[in-house]
Amino acid sequence: MKKFLIIGLTIRIILWPIFIADAQVAQFVGEDSETMHFNSASLEKGLHWFSRDKALMLVISPKLFNVEADLTVNTYKTDGLTFPTGWQAVSKIYEFSFSADAKLDYQQQTIMQIFADSDIMDLKKIFKWNENVGQWEQIDSSSRDLKSARAKVELSGGKYVMLKNEKTMEFGAASWYKYKNCDCAASPDYPKGTKLKVTNLANGKSVIVKINDWGPERDKHPERVIDLDKTAFKKLGYLSRGILKMVKVEKI
Repeated sequence: MKKFLIIGLTIRIILWPIFIADAQVAQFVGEDSETMHFNSASLEKGLHWFSRDKALMLVISPKLFNVEADLTVNTYKTDGLTFPTGWQAVSKIYEFSFSADAKLDYQQQTIMQIFADSDIMDLKKIFKWNENVGQWEQIDSSSRDLKSARAKVELSGGKYVMLKNEKTMEFGAASWYKYKNCDCAASPDYPKGTKLKVTNLANGKSVIVKINDWGPERDKHPERVIDLDKTAFKKLGYLSRGILKMVKVEKI
């Protein structure tokens, strides 16, 4: 029994460095760093702060702070890093932090918006790096347009990145078909029973639909994100057009 115990302890000691290495798998390579001082005048008025590469925006609301503060933003490369299965980085990694005296309430929130270099039709979300568990976690965020996503984040800061899901489209064309004359639709991305908000970007009109069919076929119509029943389609545009060129699809 003692012999097996000794062997077990020996194996654990040998493997211990491997466990440590696994926990430190993310090696963040710095690319840029910048600091901005917010004086009393800017804090009183509020402002939209942009990073040097214009790919990160933080909204400093009026009177968000009651003391002057320094904002530091570090930028990291995504090369060689692992992201959740099915997700791909479409931005750099941004880490921000505020420094101020003890009066600063880090539980307050500010708006963060991250921008990509080009239009992205796929689903986009902002993820935050969880230092405790060593992995990226999706936070509550939404696409503002084809290039960016926005989220409310705590002033305590952290590392953030925008990822896209290549298996799910968010923007694209919408066609119509005559089915059950209801606010329903067909989707190749979401299962039956899912409720989606579909917005026509040309006029801002929206409709809530329930998925009850599969389609359109992506191999034949790669530009189409959804097929709407004619009843739902008419709430967004004219049937005579046949296709709505650009709609946004959101799960609700």
